[in-house]
Amino acid sequence: MEIVHVEAAQQWLPNRLSGDAGRPRVADDFEAIHARVEELRRERERAYLAVLPSCDTKRWVASRKAAVVIAVREGVISRGKACDCYQLSSEELASWEVAFKRSGATGLRARYRVPEIRG
Repeated sequence: MEIVHVEAAQQWLPNRLSGDAGRPRVADDFEAIHARVEELRRERERAYLAVLPSCDTKRWVASRKAAVVIAVREGVISRGKACDCYQLSSEELASWEVAFKRSGATGLRARYRVPEIRG
């Protein structure tokens, strides 16, 4: 067993009492963290809204479909709002979600066929 000098050990340990004097209370920390999380959430929503196609989109390519599916999945826009804005049926949006879940953006292509499993 190794013998450690008390003075040497205290040099390596931070003094908790002197460091906490200027530190904010836990409630203040929580409010600051909560405010930062909300700010990051709003930034993420703005980023998603920036890449969403316009509501008058007529030509749907895989990347635009993927942007809508990801925005709905992340909760940026609701399913109903997406269907209303893009004039989609709920079944069509659901089929996009299934295709995206199964094969990613490739599955949203118009001529994509699901690969068959060969036995």
